[in-house]
Amino acid sequence: MRLIHTLYPRLFLPYAITLLVATLLAWWIAITLLTSTLERRLETQLRHAADVLASGTLPLTTDLLSRLEDLLRAKVFLIHSDGRFEEHPPFPDDDGLRSALADRLAGSHTREPAVVRLQVGSTPYLAIVRSGLGGNTGAFTAVAAVTSLADVRRAVHNTAWWLGGAAVAGILVFSWIGHRAARSITIPIQKLMRMSERIAAGERTVRTEIDDKGEMGALADALNRMADHLETFESEAAARNRLAALGEMAARIAHEIRNPLTAIKMEIQLLGEAVGSTERSRLARVMAEIDRLELIVSSTLSMARSQRLDALPMDLAAQVNTVCELCTAQLAHRRIALISDIQAGIVCKLDGDRFKQVVFNLLTNAADVLPAGGTIRVSTGIDRERRLALLTIEDSGPGIAVQRLETLFDTTHAGKTNRLGIGLRLSRELVELHGGSIDADRSPTLGGARFTVRLPLANV
Repeated sequence: MRLIHTLYPRLFLPYAITLLVATLLAWWIAITLLTSTLERRLETQLRHAADVLASGTLPLTTDLLSRLEDLLRAKVFLIHSDGRFEEHPPFPDDDGLRSALADRLAGSHTREPAVVRLQVGSTPYLAIVRSGLGGNTGAFTAVAAVTSLADVRRAVHNTAWWLGGAAVAGILVFSWIGHRAARSITIPIQKLMRMSERIAAGERTVRTEIDDKGEMGALADALNRMADHLETFESEAAARNRLAALGEMAARIAHEIRNPLTAIKMEIQLLGEAVGSTERSRLARVMAEIDRLELIVSSTLSMARSQRLDALPMDLAAQVNTVCELCTAQLAHRRIALISDIQAGIVCKLDGDRFKQVVFNLLTNAADVLPAGGTIRVSTGIDRERRLALLTIEDSGPGIAVQRLETLFDTTHAGKTNRLGIGLRLSRELVELHGGSIDADRSPTLGGARFTVRLPLANV
């Protein structure tokens, strides 16, 4: 979980720092713009008042100046040519303002309004000075309109506190949103890490559910699919190992069984030549069972060697009939009726022994599901449109559950008592080696299972 402990701060801290810096910068810009706007507005008002007074269109009486000062909340100074200030009702810091203005006006003769910023004690002031008065302004050569910036600074200060409080609240809200966003990433990753650790520890059934339609949800689905594929792969690998072990065991059994079986067969054949016709028929049945044992041994041995075919054009009916004749007596003994509907003249490229093994496996499976007896039907036909030969083996048993049909040929254990369950898998491999296919469904006539083998027709 070390990644989770480092991923959260790596996601959240840059976001929080960026949010803090951006908020402080926005706060500073807002305060600066507010201050500039308010001071520019005052400057415009003072400039307009100074221009009107300097134009000479109004009499510069004490009553007029007092009314104008009340309106502007400012102080108007009239300055004589000798630098004296006209006396009229005083203004806060009146003496300090006169002294500061006198210092700034010394040697200045411009007719354009001059913007002057003054500091008297702890109070800042803004002044607009206009020289070169005209009209009926008398002996005055300059006029100065001065206002205190204390109210502006106070308003800006209060606004700064309000904006600061709002900024802090915004930082907290957006920090919480960022925290939730970071956790929405780290929590799913934490779940995926736990799942991967459990998979690495050997659990194959573990799955994770993440309610996300984005990348995290897609990643969770991919990891679940990976777990499914891993479970399937390991199951198939175990099956392959089991089959490999079975093949090795079969190779050893072959050396122990095949030679004695051949010797028994030879002795039975010699014995058949020395007995009468009655005993010869009984010996023929024994020989049939020995032939069936040879097929079983061949089927087992095929698991231990690579599947290679020695295929030649053969009549499908002849191969199927051979196996049916071999199994008829045994099936009759188990009260199973074998019905044949085999069409002659269907030629396919077949490896005789391997194909008989397929037919024998399918007949054996059909017989196994009929412990109390029943019916097995074997038929052949042609799909002329696709140029395929058809072999169908169906029974009157209970049939195959729908959920088992997809994996029927993949399992290495069919659930049968004392059986390895490899017959269907081996049959599919042999049919595919012949270039054909095999599938299973329900028999429409007998009600049990129906296996259909499709083989390409030979070009003859």
